[in-house]
Amino acid sequence: MTGDPLFTDESLYGLTAEKANAVFGALLAQPAPAVGAVPFLQAKGETKVVLITTKSKARWIFPKGTPEPKLSDEELALVEAQEEAGAGGRLIGGANDLFYWRGYRCSHIRYFPMEVEKLKDDWDERSQRERRVCRLPEAIDLLADRSFAALTERLWQEFARSKPARGS
Repeated sequence: MTGDPLFTDESLYGLTAEKANAVFGALLAQPAPAVGAVPFLQAKGETKVVLITTKSKARWIFPKGTPEPKLSDEELALVEAQEEAGAGGRLIGGANDLFYWRGYRCSHIRYFPMEVEKLKDDWDERSQRERRVCRLPEAIDLLADRSFAALTERLWQEFARSKPARGS
């Protein structure tokens, strides 16, 4: 039981495909409640992923934050990467919408792939989070939610294609 009035028996009974598309389409068209970056680091010819823990250190995630009126989604993704992971750099692609379940709620985060150009030893949230720079297999193992793992694999491939071959 979700407790959401949209999913009561009365609401779902007799729901037509057209009405379902209208309701769920409107929900998905709403702005993402969070925006973040998936930071990739190229070092010594090897690509790595930068992960951080939640503030409770319960699980590994990517930097993200709540949209702010004065910042575009792109600007916010860079700010969050800097504040939460000490990662400075540039975005290398467009937004990737991630929908995942937390309990009985579907959450929505708009993630941008990011090339890390500088990784600080000291950053704003260093005392609140752990940071790990790791290869793809380790990142996949650390990311508890499979939707985050799938996003990471897809963006990893895009990032690798954007880099010139070694010796080029």
